[in-house]
Amino acid sequence: GLDDAGVSYDRHTSTDDAVVSPRLNAAWAFAKSTVLRFGWGRFLQSQRVHELMIEDGDDHLYPAERSNQWVVGVEHLGAPSSPLPVSSVRVEAYRRRVSNPRPRYEILLGAFDPFPEGEFDRVRIEPERATAQGLEVLVQGRPTPKVQWFVNYTLASTKDRVGGREIPRSIDQRHALNVDVNRRLGQHWNVNLAWVYRTGRPTTPLSIEERPDEEGEDEFVPVLESINGRRLPNYHRLDVRLSRDWRRPSGVITFFVDAHNVYDRRNVAGLDVKLDEETGTLGTDPELWPRFF
Repeated sequence: GLDDAGVSYDRHTSTDDAVVSPRLNAAWAFAKSTVLRFGWGRFLQSQRVHELMIEDGDDHLYPAERSNQWVVGVEHLGAPSSPLPVSSVRVEAYRRRVSNPRPRYEILLGAFDPFPEGEFDRVRIEPERATAQGLEVLVQGRPTPKVQWFVNYTLASTKDRVGGREIPRSIDQRHALNVDVNRRLGQHWNVNLAWVYRTGRPTTPLSIEERPDEEGEDEFVPVLESINGRRLPNYHRLDVRLSRDWRRPSGVITFFVDAHNVYDRRNVAGLDVKLDEETGTLGTDPELWPRFF
């Protein structure tokens, strides 16, 4: 039956928005251990004053973004007598369509620029609309006194429509996988292993052109090609935590040691462009996420 339904009204004087956002959620238990869920909502997000993009020379407050969101999911609880070591399986599909996204400013190559608004790859993106959709699967293992685990996988797409073309957003990641295993070692010790995998984020290919400068002298300049037309290498790492508990009448004291990226994967976060103005040679150095620590 219907779980809940609601509506919100918001008035923003800075943008002269008066918006109404309805939503509803429903669930139907069509079997003893299986539940179907549905959610829908229309959301209008006004631009707040502190979100003014003045660092990019944009002093305009834009109208509220309008989005429609749907979520459909099914969850099944495993029977205790089942031979499979699974306590629950959940599958969800979602879709979010923004009909009038605000313009935004992004750097297309670098990842750790302290002043991104001064970089040559800082661009203004004006989408006609935006769509995020995907499918997520979560499998929870049946816990035992010593072992707990889960596996989560997401197939997703996040795109903008710009100039009549669909381009992936910088946050787009087609595949994402998380595997987590927790193992008790006796009464007080515990070890946790967490492995993550992500499709490499989009990046933009570069070319080089010879153009006249302000004084009429020829110079070599890097040129951005198809926005987010390529991808960085895929990302993955393994984290390990070893912990020890001391139980006291007033609570529990825990000491732990974390090892991040234990196999020292060189995960690429972005690209640092190197231009030799004399020879017209263009090169890129990878900017890395943290390695083992």
